[in-house]
Amino acid sequence: MSLAARPRLKLPPFGKQLLNERRLGRHPGVVHVVYGEDWFLGDRCELDCADVVNLGEAHPRLAVKPSQFQVWELDWRVVTGLHVCVFDRREDVLVGAREFFGLVGEIGRFSAQVDIYRRAREARLQFCFAAHVVAAACRKTEGPWPGWWPAETESMNADRRARWRQRHAAADPARALA
Repeated sequence: MSLAARPRLKLPPFGKQLLNERRLGRHPGVVHVVYGEDWFLGDRCELDCADVVNLGEAHPRLAVKPSQFQVWELDWRVVTGLHVCVFDRREDVLVGAREFFGLVGEIGRFSAQVDIYRRAREARLQFCFAAHVVAAACRKTEGPWPGWWPAETESMNADRRARWRQRHAAADPARALA
């Protein structure tokens, strides 16, 4: 579906707060997107979350309930140029996988980087995958870019990733290599 043909989109939950902050010139380097029915499970990414001493939020959070998610219904422009950590809180990774990766692809059209975080079922271990790396692996094994991350998305996202890394290289050289 082309961007021009879409109906009016709505911001994801908590998106208005982030949009207002960005309009005031305060642009976070990282945003969390929680994909699950429970949005308040204390997810932590690998980008500065460990440095948070208080119990407040390390990064702004947006949220999506799988039971309510429809592709091309949410306006992800609010994350343009930002590093986005998507926390997959679904119980079963196979149920709703098409919708989940549709969400990742939508975010990837606007963000600088998309990392997918998935917690192992019965462990405290958390896995992190860069969405563009997962898409490239799909391309390598299946031929074309996957439908959730087409070549156009890869091109736009790669440009934004490079700009994001340049901006953050001076402030935090370790993060610029991520």
